[in-house]
Amino acid sequence: MRYFCGMQLQLPYFPKDARMFSDCFGVSEDSVHRYYNKFREQRETGFFGDDTRHGKAHKIVGERRLRIQQKLDKGQSVYSIAKEEGVRESAIRYQVKQGNLKKKPLKH
Repeated sequence: MRYFCGMQLQLPYFPKDARMFSDCFGVSEDSVHRYYNKFREQRETGFFGDDTRHGKAHKIVGERRLRIQQKLDKGQSVYSIAKEEGVRESAIRYQVKQGNLKKKPLKH
């Protein structure tokens, strides 16, 4: 038996204790389950190992980034590009804001 946050923890039966952990840490039960599964599969390396993304967006990289930039250059809307590429508009707008993609200014 282990004790954590004043609670008795039995790892094989952890999911039933998710409510207590969510109350203890002030996070949702979904977060508790997600991180429990991550710990169960990867152990400590899942939390303290190297981040494989190194701070780069994982949705808009490589060929997809080039396709999106070509569509932006043609003046296509962010909404339609997001639909075609299967990413969120906010992801494209964020990349534009960060300077990774360039959007043509509107002509009046």
